[in-house]
Amino acid sequence: MTRHLYRWHDWYRVHIIQVWIATLVALLLLLYLLPAIVITVPPGHGAVLWRRFDYFGLVRDGTVTDWTYAEGTHYKLPWDRVFLYDIRLRDVTSSFGVLMNNGLRVQAEVTVRFRPLESELGNLHKYVGPEYTERLVVPELLAHARNQMSKLTPDELYSSRRQEAEEAIYRNLVEEFEVRFATNPVLFGAASHLRRQIISVLNASTTALSLANIAERLAVDPADLLAEDVALLIRNDLVRQVTIDGQILYQINSERVAESSQAKDLLAESEPFIFVEDVLIRNLELPQAITEAIQRKLTMEQEMQEYDFRVQRETKESERKRIEAEGIRRFQDIVSEGISDRYLKWKGIDATLSLAQSPNSKIVVIGSAGDGLPIILGPLETTPTVGSATPQRPGVRAAPAPTPPASPPVETTTGNATPAKPGGAR
Repeated sequence: MTRHLYRWHDWYRVHIIQVWIATLVALLLLLYLLPAIVITVPPGHGAVLWRRFDYFGLVRDGTVTDWTYAEGTHYKLPWDRVFLYDIRLRDVTSSFGVLMNNGLRVQAEVTVRFRPLESELGNLHKYVGPEYTERLVVPELLAHARNQMSKLTPDELYSSRRQEAEEAIYRNLVEEFEVRFATNPVLFGAASHLRRQIISVLNASTTALSLANIAERLAVDPADLLAEDVALLIRNDLVRQVTIDGQILYQINSERVAESSQAKDLLAESEPFIFVEDVLIRNLELPQAITEAIQRKLTMEQEMQEYDFRVQRETKESERKRIEAEGIRRFQDIVSEGISDRYLKWKGIDATLSLAQSPNSKIVVIGSAGDGLPIILGPLETTPTVGSATPQRPGVRAAPAPTPPASPPVETTTGNATPAKPGGAR
């Protein structure tokens, strides 16, 4: 053992320069390849791996669709590639022109909030690519937004129908994104959802089914509506036609469905690529003339409602006045029968007593009539005649009678003197 150590030591002393050069080259190569080996996935992101080589059939080359890299630090071979995807919720706003139901062209602005599903990032990268927003989301959003908004008029979009349009666009987007990007083109297009349902019904059945049986399970009436789709599936070798007892029946192609990957694609059992949060119609720009006309219409509607309210208010007011007048008339009819001089005198005495019992400083002015009531009842008192004696109350000195004014002398035209009246000037 000691001999071998000495031998290695002698070899190291002889080749020390070569050893240090090789070590330095290895360190430099490691530092150069380190960014290609170690990958870091930031928060809110996912990564898709693409393998450059196939390793003896044990590991397939190409895009890995079974799993994705989560957040954190990972390792890979230097010649493989990794693609990062932002899986956070994001929004896209698009402006477009749309022809409304009444033939008016308006400018609309629609926003969709969505995020890619982390479990389907491999399929999204394989069939769509990193530009999935421009290639998949925006075109689908604009197509369904135009389709739904063209069914309405501009004034309906300003009312409750706006929410209905948003919900319809949302449902259509969800249904479109649920369809996987299978390799068979027959499963795409307007009738793709129905053809997938036909495949699902035939795959779930243990026996062959007739066209009427398929239509009954899919709630399609009449059954002839499925004939063209079934014939197309037969031409693409997805469905087989058999004849039993003279009856034409259909069954799934078991050879195609036997492979799990093909069955998964054909039956659309996986999750959709994109999760849609909601769709919002943010703005609707009408021509200036139409906007002013709608505003005038709404203003006139409010004015009509105001006029109706005024008519109702005046009607209620006239009814109130009529009831009030009727009550006053009944009151007068009832009270007029019981009013007399004695009743009025008694009310005057009662009012005088109430004034006398008040704690405030006051002056009670007694009327000059013989009943001595307050002067507020003056119109009911009798006015004394000239020269009549006014009865004197105890403790009150009677005022002297006023002296009549002297009459001026009267001159005659004959020049004779006229004797002056008593009390006049000589």
